[in-house]
Amino acid sequence: MNQQGVNHGSLIAYCSFHLGDYKRALEEYQALIQNPKKTIEESTIWLNIACCYFSMGMYPEAQIAASKGSECSLKTRILFHLCQKLDNEDGVIKYHQKLEETLENQLSLASMHYLRQDFQSSIDIYKRILLDNRYSSLPLNSCVAQCECLFIAFSFWCVFCTA
Repeated sequence: MNQQGVNHGSLIAYCSFHLGDYKRALEEYQALIQNPKKTIEESTIWLNIACCYFSMGMYPEAQIAASKGSECSLKTRILFHLCQKLDNEDGVIKYHQKLEETLENQLSLASMHYLRQDFQSSIDIYKRILLDNRYSSLPLNSCVAQCECLFIAFSFWCVFCTA
């Protein structure tokens, strides 16, 4: 920590995670947990640790870390996707019902539909978001295009294989 109270470990962890270096981010967040002078709430650090584990495919570890985090929409999204990865359909339903109408939660729901090959539901959510958030349309337009292509390809494959 420097004289202005900024903890460089949290910045390094944040940057490492967003650069895809999840192992380094995890190490930094774990060091923050041990630091008695942490500038971030411990429950928030645990959710960040859960995100690192999830991104590395370590789902049971992510679930343990997420359980130590505070109740918030990020925790709900993490557990929602963990239940899907761990084939816990009851959990998917439980956390789906807890999702609020926020942009992040709707993007999470759209990705879940996409992972389950329900491309039309995913497209519908992306298009609704585009109508509400015209300023951030380029990445979402790409998602819609990809979903539409997969929807067409999947529909064609189903017709072709059943003929």
